[in-house]
Amino acid sequence: MFWQSSAFGVASVNDRSLIQDNNIGSLTLGTGGILDRYDYISTTNGNSTINAKDIVYSDRAVYWYDFNKNIILQYTNNVDPISKSKGVQTYLNKLKKTNRNTVTGIYDIKYNDIWFTFGNKSLIYSEQS
Repeated sequence: MFWQSSAFGVASVNDRSLIQDNNIGSLTLGTGGILDRYDYISTTNGNSTINAKDIVYSDRAVYWYDFNKNIILQYTNNVDPISKSKGVQTYLNKLKKTNRNTVTGIYDIKYNDIWFTFGNKSLIYSEQS
């Protein structure tokens, strides 16, 4: 996956084939060079290049904070602005811009929680509830 300031998507990787021969190693067939295919998933929500510490992968989804639009997003098969759908957008709108510059995210594998920390305050999203 890749992120831009106002978009994100999936970069395709060229297929490779391994061939066995009489030598100890194996040969790899494929092409090199620039990736020739990428697919945008969204061109309305992205991630600022200033802060990439807020992209969180769980077993179920990908979560991140869009600095430019000041929202938290979830991607499974579609993009869901969970800060709006879960009722915490008003809280995000009240945050100082300095706290928004230092957003970090983590995945708590034990409790299936996604943590977003804004300065010294945290929002926790439970994937189970």
